Amino acid sequence: MEKHDGINFFFQEIFRRSNKITEALLIFYFFLGILLAIIYDTWWVGIGVGALSMAPYYIGKFAFPKTKLSQYLAGVSMAIFMAQLIYQMHGLPEMHFTVFIGIVVLIGYQNWRVFIPLALIVMTHNTSFAYIQYLGVVNDYEAFRNIFFTQSEYMDLRTFLIHTGLFAIAVGIAGYYAYHLEKSTRKNALNFFSLQTSEERIRSNIEFANHIANADFDVEYKVKEDDEMGNALMNMRKNLMEGAERERNEKFMNVGIAEISNIIRDNKTGLADLSYEVISYLVKYLGANQGGMFVIKEEENEKYLELLGCYAFERKKFLTKRVGIGQGLIGQCVLEKETIYMTEIPAHYINITSGLGTAIPRNLVIVPLKNDQVIEGVIEIASFKKIEPHQIEFLEKLGETIAASITNTRINERTQSLYQNSQEQAEQLRSQEEEMRQNMEELTATQEEMRRSTFSLERRMEAIYKNGTAFVEFDIHGNILDADDSFCQMVKYTPQELKGKNNKLLVDPAFAGSDEYRQIWEGIKKGHAYTGEYVLIAKDGTEVFVTGSYSVVLDNNNKPSKVLNFAFDISHVKREYEKGVGQEQKAVKTPSKSLESVNENKE
Repeated sequence: MEKHDGINFFFQEIFRRSNKITEALLIFYFFLGILLAIIYDTWWVGIGVGALSMAPYYIGKFAFPKTKLSQYLAGVSMAIFMAQLIYQMHGLPEMHFTVFIGIVVLIGYQNWRVFIPLALIVMTHNTSFAYIQYLGVVNDYEAFRNIFFTQSEYMDLRTFLIHTGLFAIAVGIAGYYAYHLEKSTRKNALNFFSLQTSEERIRSNIEFANHIANADFDVEYKVKEDDEMGNALMNMRKNLMEGAERERNEKFMNVGIAEISNIIRDNKTGLADLSYEVISYLVKYLGANQGGMFVIKEEENEKYLELLGCYAFERKKFLTKRVGIGQGLIGQCVLEKETIYMTEIPAHYINITSGLGTAIPRNLVIVPLKNDQVIEGVIEIASFKKIEPHQIEFLEKLGETIAASITNTRINERTQSLYQNSQEQAEQLRSQEEEMRQNMEELTATQEEMRRSTFSLERRMEAIYKNGTAFVEFDIHGNILDADDSFCQMVKYTPQELKGKNNKLLVDPAFAGSDEYRQIWEGIKKGHAYTGEYVLIAKDGTEVFVTGSYSVVLDNNNKPSKVLNFAFDISHVKREYEKGVGQEQKAVKTPSKSLESVNENKE
């Protein structure tokens, strides 16, 4: 209920109560007139004027029920009744009090305007009747004297003015109280409805707060601008919803990254299987429909993207499974190194096929697999559903993890390849040893030497397995770019002490200045690779016996750009061997003439 309607309802109740009192008073006056008619034989006045006095009120009440007209006419009726009763009581002054009773009753309407018609009628008929009675006395008109306005011969002007003035004061006071009663009632009604509204708001706010406490954030709730508590609850719900959304997104991201990390950690079979497992999980986890994982490959100095893993992919699109750098959206993503998100997909770009038919997805996201600004590949996800911003952020963060995994996998594969090469070389050495032993059986000393050589090689291989690989990276001029912890521990330098220093720091100064050393590095600059045993000089001056290989890395123009050295510490084996032989054997300092070229003709 609106406030305006509620206030009207309040006043309607007041009007009904006042109407009952007014009707009771008018009925009382009517029957009082009948009683006086019996005593004074004034039937035509008692019945006729009494009915005429009742008529205005009831006409207004029944003819215009939705207006205040009956209130104004009630004052008219009471004014006429006063004149009737004064006449029937032969001008008895006390009968003027009947209109004062009426004034008191009219106060109940709380409408000061209802006194205006009453005052006008009373002033008019009092003035008229007093003047008529005065004319009757002065001119000896018997009929005029019988007006009976007063029991005196007539009312002089001073008495009339006093009489009228007192009546005016009474009406003024009554109107004043009626006016203030109306204001008070209106104010109380406003307070009541304000309290009622506040109570309803409090009840609604409590109910809404209970929904919020139960995490029911989707409940519909309308709040008005002036409802501070309701607005505060709306803000609280908004903040809680945003917090819950952030928590869900963070959980989504953390769970997804943890699962992908497990897949990467458990993978032992290479990039192809890893790519398939990763893209299959991502398509299912995101609720998408299709996905592919492309990895950058290099062949004959040409880089391209190869589709290694796909899930529900349309194979017709990738018969060759290769995409050139800069070709299409996938190739462009590699060039720009930025995520591409599309909601309007070209008609023939990609289709999602099922047993029921083929359709174009509505959303497509392509995320670069980026590790320190180096692109290792691209993930492409297609879906009928909208791909949310937090899902794209998840893919971008995951791209760093996958790119690092691809980098590590490639390094491991290359390391494994180098290790296999060293194994093959070791096997070749064993074969050569066996052949020499068969051809030189007559030479006992040679046979013994070969036996010891075999023993030494086996011990070296044990040292390799035991000590692990040490790694150091040079530029083509022999300056150290990077060294791992194993290499640093082997030569007793810190990484900071090695970085930027030339390889000559680790070799005998006499050998470092020789032509042989210069020729070795000239060959490396031309792309030659070397393997064999050599001696390094540690920081404390001790000699470190190692076996290993120098591999040359080519740039995009097929030119040597840097040198990778994989080394194994065999000092322990070497010293045990020398102790067993009983003589010292001069070791070759860093790559020497005894090193075997594994790529002698490579430019």
